[in-house]
Amino acid sequence: MRRFLIVAMAAVAAAALAACSHSSLQQSLIPSAPNAQVPSAVSEFTPMNQEELRVMEVPRYRACPAAARGHFECYAILSAASLDATLPRSSSCQHEPGCYEASDLQAAYGVTSAAQTGGKGVTVAVVDAFGYKGGYKGAARDLGLYRKLSGLPACGKGCFKIVNQSGGAKLPPAASGSNAGWMAEQMLDIDMVSAMCPNCNILLVQVNSTQDMDLVAGVTAALKTATIVSNSWGGAEFLPTYPTFDSHPGKVITASAGDDGAGAPVSQGGNSPESQPCGFAGVVCVGGTSLMVSNGVYQGEKVWQDFRVTNSSGTQNYGATGSGCSAMVAKPSWQKDKGCKKRSAVDISANGDPGTGVVIACTPCAALYHFPNAYIIGIGGTSESSPIIAGMYALAGNAGSLSSAPQRIWTSSKSSFHDITSGFNDSGKLNPPLQSGDTRTGLICKKAIAYICKAGPGYDGPSGWGSPKGLGAL
Repeated sequence: MRRFLIVAMAAVAAAALAACSHSSLQQSLIPSAPNAQVPSAVSEFTPMNQEELRVMEVPRYRACPAAARGHFECYAILSAASLDATLPRSSSCQHEPGCYEASDLQAAYGVTSAAQTGGKGVTVAVVDAFGYKGGYKGAARDLGLYRKLSGLPACGKGCFKIVNQSGGAKLPPAASGSNAGWMAEQMLDIDMVSAMCPNCNILLVQVNSTQDMDLVAGVTAALKTATIVSNSWGGAEFLPTYPTFDSHPGKVITASAGDDGAGAPVSQGGNSPESQPCGFAGVVCVGGTSLMVSNGVYQGEKVWQDFRVTNSSGTQNYGATGSGCSAMVAKPSWQKDKGCKKRSAVDISANGDPGTGVVIACTPCAALYHFPNAYIIGIGGTSESSPIIAGMYALAGNAGSLSSAPQRIWTSSKSSFHDITSGFNDSGKLNPPLQSGDTRTGLICKKAIAYICKAGPGYDGPSGWGSPKGLGAL
């Protein structure tokens, strides 16, 4: 009963909707909070699973600052709550929404058996900005903490490697200041690949900055070594085509759809129809859902949408999964949806709601956010969903034979997906708007492309064809 009470609370919170703390659309709708203080209630909770309640109730923050033009931002969102020091020795929060671990995700997406033996010899790369405190040893330590907590085998020799944006060994300085949250992003990426594909080799490519060309250089370096590359970052559309992302036969690139609902904020104000690199034709564009798992059994998913949530902290905006109808990228021949005349996003989805998010290990984050230990709960965003799908591609083991991974998704049997039919992600549909002067109403999802913002049977923008039911669509 307790488990279902928490699930019900999450559903109520997600349905309530939220005022934006920003004054213009030139910033993300979700507040960023470097050096966020943990609410005093964190130290005052009593037993009876108050950890879960904190995940649902306290404010959530963007891990990374909004990107200026010519830069990308990461799409991780974290809670100001953390695991208390007893969690690794207690089952009070583990496997609950906001505390999902590897076994929960594997069970939800039908890969528990495949994860035991699949992925051996396959390298999955994640590309992120800046270094990690403690360098390779620091990141490897925290990866080990996560894998131990999740009951995964230790990452043996050659399992984990870090390179710079040129593929070399000299790593950039650790992320700091307002960009320090990129360390949380790195561990979220690494841990989610581990969660889905414990036997995979993991390559972390650390680039020098958030500048677009640095991150693109990181993807280029990753493609030289890895079969699958995950990118949990993005920004507004900027080009109709780009060779790195458009054509890479035998390789799979996944990318996060963004955390601001339909479209993507533009640094100079206004709105972009969708996020890139997610929206390029050769990229598997991954959206975020609210996932419910109970006792290792999939209960269902809906579109992640927390635009206006009222709780004990007041009225907050917690974001929503991205989607969009491109204004630049030509419609691929294999996309048959009607209404959107150019590239439709997203293709596929997986858990991304911080309220139904995961636990990760990030020792530098404990100091940054004043958490009591290295474990963080309630972390998500579409930064979670992209590496989940990337890890599943490694389990599928057929990336080398794919000329277009997104095309395979669009032409796969619909029985390969959990069809997600509930929810929407267009802030313009809210009445009243998110904030005074919000001009989004009708900008993204006019009647002809309503499905790009509202879930329904079959294909829709917020969830794509749905979340994976096994590996058949990959």
